[in-house]
Amino acid sequence: MKNIIYLILTFLFLIFFNTACSTKDTSKNANLPQKTQNQTDEEQAKNEEWERKIINSPMLITSEYFRQKAGSDANTKSISLFSSSNKREKELEERLAALEKRMLDVPERPRDQKGAPILRRKVVLLSLLGDTGLDVLAILPSSLKRTNGVIPLEAEQFALLLEKLGKKVEDLSTSATRKEIALKAGIQAFILVYFPMDETVTAKENKNKLRLDVIHATDSTLIASYYSTVDDFDTVSKQISEDIIRSTAWSGRIIQLEGNTIYINSGRLTGIQPGDRLKVLSQGKEIYDPLTGKLIGAVPGEPKGEIQVESLFGTDGAKTTIISGKAFEVGDMVEISGLI
Repeated sequence: MKNIIYLILTFLFLIFFNTACSTKDTSKNANLPQKTQNQTDEEQAKNEEWERKIINSPMLITSEYFRQKAGSDANTKSISLFSSSNKREKELEERLAALEKRMLDVPERPRDQKGAPILRRKVVLLSLLGDTGLDVLAILPSSLKRTNGVIPLEAEQFALLLEKLGKKVEDLSTSATRKEIALKAGIQAFILVYFPMDETVTAKENKNKLRLDVIHATDSTLIASYYSTVDDFDTVSKQISEDIIRSTAWSGRIIQLEGNTIYINSGRLTGIQPGDRLKVLSQGKEIYDPLTGKLIGAVPGEPKGEIQVESLFGTDGAKTTIISGKAFEVGDMVEISGLI
């Protein structure tokens, strides 16, 4: 009898214990969904905020992004790539910090041989070398960039531009197409690379040397021609850069209007800096020789006013404000008025 009573009491105790635990767990878990939901909403809001920061500044994502995203619990000023005590870790952190400062600060202004400030010219490389040209188009752009005077457009970027304009590579054989593309993208010169066929280069030299013709983007005049091997690209690129800067006038284009704010297609890469003043002109009229039909050039457009650079965005864009003038339109040209 005592055993039966003991079993009954034990059974009732277990039922009571399980019920109490179940109630406690239920009460405890009742708050969990709300807490989890609040945490999820907060994390989503933070993620959306950082995504907006990235979209608004598409140039690069810095380590500060990851540091701040880690939150205040991180209590660190660095991001561990390998280990906190590793010597290489410290070196990489220092290099990263220097790179970020260089990229985020106001860009260094390129200058000519006399020390005068200049703006970099945009160029497009065109190859007639077939499959051999793939190697050339991979090496020559790097040599041109190192001159700090010209900006070679990426092949993918130029192909996309042609597609948007409904053009093909073969259409570039006409000066009208080249000018249209140049005005749209702010291109100052085309560089045509091919095997030389003239008698000024011997047959033996033909095996190693390439000919590079630099053509003015808007009036199609030949700026200069060069013969070079791939190994000499660094040397000839300096000459190309100097000739392009001497023979072309920099110009950009208005790409968007928002009230008193004007956006142009030139900025950090070009060498534009906040405070620079630019004059706005309508697109000029082309003048042709009535006897030969040859394009003589374009008369400068009518002045519309002046704008001043307020800030830079992206890889090569600038936000400006109106100083004087009105009736600005998308497509209007901008030229240097005064560099700081």
